[in-house]
Amino acid sequence: MGYELSYRQMIPFGLCNDENGGIWFYNYRCGAIVRVELLSGDKKIKWLADSEHFNSVNQYGESAIWKDKLIFAPRHADSILIFDIKTKEIDYIGIDNGQCISEKQHNKFIGVCIYENYAYFFPGRYRKIVKLNLTDYHISYIDMGLKKGKEYLDDNRVVFASSRKYKNHYIYLTGWQKGILAIFDMKDDTLNMSFEDEEPFGDVCVDKDGILLTSSTKPCVMLKDTVSDEKTIVVNEKAYASGNIGGYRYVLPGSGRRILISDIGNYIWGFDPKNRTFDTICTLDTTDESYMKWNGKPLCNSYTAKDLSDDMGVMFDAHKGDLLCFDYKNNNVKRLSLLLDEDDWSLLQIKHELITAKVINEEKLMELDKFLKVI
Repeated sequence: MGYELSYRQMIPFGLCNDENGGIWFYNYRCGAIVRVELLSGDKKIKWLADSEHFNSVNQYGESAIWKDKLIFAPRHADSILIFDIKTKEIDYIGIDNGQCISEKQHNKFIGVCIYENYAYFFPGRYRKIVKLNLTDYHISYIDMGLKKGKEYLDDNRVVFASSRKYKNHYIYLTGWQKGILAIFDMKDDTLNMSFEDEEPFGDVCVDKDGILLTSSTKPCVMLKDTVSDEKTIVVNEKAYASGNIGGYRYVLPGSGRRILISDIGNYIWGFDPKNRTFDTICTLDTTDESYMKWNGKPLCNSYTAKDLSDDMGVMFDAHKGDLLCFDYKNNNVKRLSLLLDEDDWSLLQIKHELITAKVINEEKLMELDKFLKVI
């Protein structure tokens, strides 16, 4: 049993924001780049020129914005996607797909970060870090030579779960199958092991006070002091009491309080690292039959959670099909629906067929655009 939701439901991967208050993402369900207005919730959609992506899933994931361009990291796709916000043009930059660990060519990269004029793509199931020069689109590859002491780790066993930028040029990477924390320095393109643990990690949050790591299997966090290297495990006893016993796949920095997002259950938790206490930020109603399910079970999964600014973070509520916007400053949550109505979805399908068949003309475009705002 797969996802029990129609294709009208958009699932965001690669959330990022622009300076005009909009959130951009790539739609997991089909080939579309979407911009959502934070204030009005208005959905403006640009369908990809490549018609093969229209009915394909999981093509692109994490994203970053550089000047007026959106940079999308490939998941199933065999190229990097670059979308120019002003010209609406799309460029595809090919990569060496022979470096993908997965035979199915999926989940290639779990993060993309910008440093100066370069985009770095951090691997999920890929053997190299990819470095893209954004001025001429030249690609280079950086070996995943993870060191533990003087010994190198086998890169085939390292499947990274998340990447987190800190102090502009450091990237912290966590291991999904292994409890690995690695640090990549974009100044000199070096990757070094920080430490290894028995428990696999979900996500990492780094600031001046230290490092917070989430467990991907249990409702607990690990606090690591950056100076003394001391590690402390804090268990969320309230989660056990409420039956929310899964790990935390994502963590948002918040404003002093971390926001923990689980793969299962219907609670969004807050964690105060100074007092080492947990509290409930919000609960998600999972009783409605129209909510998304995975293998028949309710899923509270943020496919992408992103810290947009010092005051706001966003995540996808897979129960309802909404974006949840966390206002750190005022401690509240706003919902933005990502569901297209039947008329809009039908018109988009018609337009896609016309573009594919190359029979669309200006008159037909004007007729369709009365119902849908297309970028």
